[in-house]
Amino acid sequence: MLFYYKGIDTNGKTITSRIEADSKEEAIEKIKSLGIFVEKIKEINKEGFVSNIRDFFHHRYNKIPINLLSAMSKELSIYLKSGMNLTQALTLLKDQQENIKMTQFLEHIYKLMVEGSSFSDALNNQTIYFMPEFYLKTIEASESSGNLEKVLDQLSTLLRDNEKLENEVQNALVYPIFIFIMAMFVVLFLINYVIPKISKIFEQMKQELPLSTQIVVSIGDFMQNWGSYLFFTLLFIIVAIVSIIKSNEQIQIKIDKTMLKIPLVGKLIFVSEIARFSIITSNLLNAGMPFVQAILLATKTFKNKAILFEFSKVNKGIVEGQSLSKSLHSITEIEIPKSFVHSVSIGESSGNLPEMMDNIAEIYTYDMKNKKDKFLALLEPSVILFMGIVVGFIVMAMLLPIFSINFK
Repeated sequence: MLFYYKGIDTNGKTITSRIEADSKEEAIEKIKSLGIFVEKIKEINKEGFVSNIRDFFHHRYNKIPINLLSAMSKELSIYLKSGMNLTQALTLLKDQQENIKMTQFLEHIYKLMVEGSSFSDALNNQTIYFMPEFYLKTIEASESSGNLEKVLDQLSTLLRDNEKLENEVQNALVYPIFIFIMAMFVVLFLINYVIPKISKIFEQMKQELPLSTQIVVSIGDFMQNWGSYLFFTLLFIIVAIVSIIKSNEQIQIKIDKTMLKIPLVGKLIFVSEIARFSIITSNLLNAGMPFVQAILLATKTFKNKAILFEFSKVNKGIVEGQSLSKSLHSITEIEIPKSFVHSVSIGESSGNLPEMMDNIAEIYTYDMKNKKDKFLALLEPSVILFMGIVVGFIVMAMLLPIFSINFK
């Protein structure tokens, strides 16, 4: 049997490879003997390439909705606290579902558990939804430590808070985006229909046009003649650039590092990343996951590649036996607040790192919300001002020749 696996070596680097073994258990033992901590292992389907393509699209487009996962976690936590076992809780939850796909998801989990799988294995092996890796690992650790109901409640809160923040940002962006789109339609309408008619009138009158009007007319002529070619060329260039960026990690790191240097935006990205890292670390440790594994897994939740790259140095130090606070000093390319390092050090010294990470997450989440509100408060008038200048310039370019005729 051939298995695909993903893990982390003693240097903190992510390893993906294949290994042959007679069983999944034997494959895990072989991988561990190589000094690799196994994060994910799966038997490779004989269908080969077609199966891999299907798995890719399954993972990409079948992620479980965060609101459903949060609600499921909360309800399971309540049922377990009331004295039900997990299969009874799943049955009750399944019968209450109105979402067909969610019902299939719960039925699949229930069936796997009845056949002898643990809850974490059932979540990992079901084929309805693609589950977040940190969620699966947290559930696995909590089952081992025996505090599943508590961890499910914590995960529900974490997911709900993340969803709430994302919804707030999306809702706040609706108006600026609407204004931008409407303004672009106005600009295109003026350039493609209004300006050409006005320019013909002035050509017939042999009236010399002001420079601003000449610029707008030239843009209008260009868009009429080459607009469609320009659109597809730009589309091709954008797709090519995105493909190159996606395939080159070093470019992603440089771009994300530049993003961190942008005033306000950079701070917003950084505090949101640190807040998520802190709360996930706290949850993993509270679930009973060993310290090294918890930090390695929490680090993988960073979306900013520059921060992820710097924290890979932290992972290496932790694997070598250093404390988290000491390993943080290995970060050189991005600025880590001294207060964060100091707080982590206090948590380690007092032996209460999970609670300290939870406090850090609370502080940074509050800071993130303030920065988010400030950013959105500046974004809306900035978009309106920019589009007002563009539309105003075009309108003035159209009116100037008319004014010049009247004055003559």
